Amino acid sequence: MNQRSTDLRRLKRFERKEAVPTTWRVLKAHFSWWDRIRLLFHSFRRAVLHDPMRKANLGSPKSEQEKLSRRQFRPVPILEDVLKFDLKCEPNKIERILGEIVAESGARFLAWNFPPVSAEEWQNKSDFQRMELGEKALSAFFNAETEDVSTDSASFAFKVHRCRFVELAQAIERPHLSSLFCQADSRFFQDPTNPYELQRPEMLASGDASCKFHILFQESR
Repeated sequence: MNQRSTDLRRLKRFERKEAVPTTWRVLKAHFSWWDRIRLLFHSFRRAVLHDPMRKANLGSPKSEQEKLSRRQFRPVPILEDVLKFDLKCEPNKIERILGEIVAESGARFLAWNFPPVSAEEWQNKSDFQRMELGEKALSAFFNAETEDVSTDSASFAFKVHRCRFVELAQAIERPHLSSLFCQADSRFFQDPTNPYELQRPEMLASGDASCKFHILFQESR
């Protein structure tokens, strides 16, 4: 099995086991059963007839990473339109629901792919092993192109110079959606059960030239 089919199978498995149930739990907390049925109907209708990404004439994906990034991003503007135009939700409710779904689903995607190692385990690995773990984790994030990857006994650092989620949000003229995906990072790294602390002084979604990630491994919090 080649890497392309492996990545797609893994993403589909994540969607089935994590993303869809997470989305449904959030929607169940905000809507009645009848409104959830309406939401499903309009989501399918808009995916077929009024897909915002299709309207933007993005052309064919130029790489497998771009194809998978579009797959991850596509449900968000569709759901935004359903909430806004079909269910007539208030703007603050739309922002809250989208934020909850993207942050929680994204945090679970990070948990699937980030190395589950303690601070002690990380410290005891060789430089080569730490770099290997870090690069393997980064390869699972199809939206990001990274550089300046470095590790030491207590941290892992890298710079994202290109984020396809930011590019897609700009391409469909909805730049506000890009920051939703940044919330997933915050949700994951702020979880007290994770032995990490995230420092991110610069963000593409905020207009900076890159996202700078510095991840510190901690014994406990």
